[in-house]
Amino acid sequence: MTSILEITEPKCLCGLPARLRKSRTSPDLIRLFYDCPRDGEYQCAFFCWFDELLPTNDRHEELEEEIINLERLLDFERSIWEQEKLELTSELSILQAELDGIKEKIKIANESDLMPPLDRLSTADEANQSTIDLHMIPQQERHGAEPIGPIPLSPQ
Repeated sequence: MTSILEITEPKCLCGLPARLRKSRTSPDLIRLFYDCPRDGEYQCAFFCWFDELLPTNDRHEELEEEIINLERLLDFERSIWEQEKLELTSELSILQAELDGIKEKIKIANESDLMPPLDRLSTADEANQSTIDLHMIPQQERHGAEPIGPIPLSPQ
């Protein structure tokens, strides 16, 4: 014969048969309650007073339904996040391609005959460190440029 305790014995959130215990705190001294049978940090948050437990275990069914709804919500939000991730990854690829194109144009411009080498644009005046000699390189005449004279770096 099945006892009433066996019929109404609830399961904790872990799915294990809940443990029946006696309260040692006031105002519920010696009142019976159920909690998770696991110990310490492995114990789930299940708690139910023995005298408030419904014979059909409706509370456990309510919690299972709530868990299912939360899992559905999590799946929905995860799909939204995956879509946003795909969109951002695509946008990042486009921007990276644009950046690569700009870098290639800069490289071509730096290697072009139209752009004089940077080391030929200016030279430091070793005798006087306060001036720089600039050299003009005409577009038709790239070799043998003459300095235009010292330009002071600071007011004298």
